[in-house]
Amino acid sequence: MNLLHVRQGQMETSLYYFYTDTIHDFKHLLADDDCKRICIDSWKYLTEKNLIRIYGFV
Repeated sequence: MNLLHVRQGQMETSLYYFYTDTIHDFKHLLADDDCKRICIDSWKYLTEKNLIRIYGFV
């Protein structure tokens, strides 16, 4: 992995990772059902394209 990359979140794809993140300024992004739907639809698309695997969400 290039340590000088610009975009956060890039990682070596041949390895498994535990990834954690927080919402900027801890805003209540998931209080709105439309925002929740955007997240779910994005994760669904990425898993269907085999770009990510989600084993759990808390």
